[in-house]
Amino acid sequence: MADAVSIILSGVKKLNDAVAVKRAFIQSAMRRANQANYPVVEPTPGDNARELSWWIKVFDAKAFLFSENGSATWLFPHYELKLKPLDGRVIVSFEGTTIVDSTSCFEFHETAHPVQIYMPPSEVDFNYLVKSTTLTYCPFKNIAEYYSVRVDGNTVMDAFWSYENIYEKLPSSGNADGILEIKGMLSPDRRKLHVEIR
Repeated sequence: MADAVSIILSGVKKLNDAVAVKRAFIQSAMRRANQANYPVVEPTPGDNARELSWWIKVFDAKAFLFSENGSATWLFPHYELKLKPLDGRVIVSFEGTTIVDSTSCFEFHETAHPVQIYMPPSEVDFNYLVKSTTLTYCPFKNIAEYYSVRVDGNTVMDAFWSYENIYEKLPSSGNADGILEIKGMLSPDRRKLHVEIR
């Protein structure tokens, strides 16, 4: 019984933490918009996400930011989140220790972001991973959870991230199908780990 209660309380804490991270992200964005004296604008389905001004529209659209409408992609049908198989072998290592050696990885293409590598959890050696308490929020994908890597007593914090609870409300254009496909996959932080593609 005690174990069941602790599991429930852990789930509640995780949910509360995720809500707090999202709220902090939104409040920070609104402060930046106000400091820059951006006008309040209402985004429309015709807005082109590739234009620089789309950031202003997302962050200053109170109707979206304080709602639970799901991914911001429904506001921006031109915003792309696409996943495609990566042609090659991916080796991820830290301190000379291999954590991933896989030919089953994917490239994730997102508007205004560098291409990221994602891999199924079955391709990752979890013996070297430790779940982190870090959470970050993306208005297009939702809450990201993190894993640190520990090898021979050396730790690199938040070296992998994963979207376990992904937004599922997508535009009819299908440009954001990649959101659903990366759910549960892991992505290595190439600033912290050695990532080689052969």
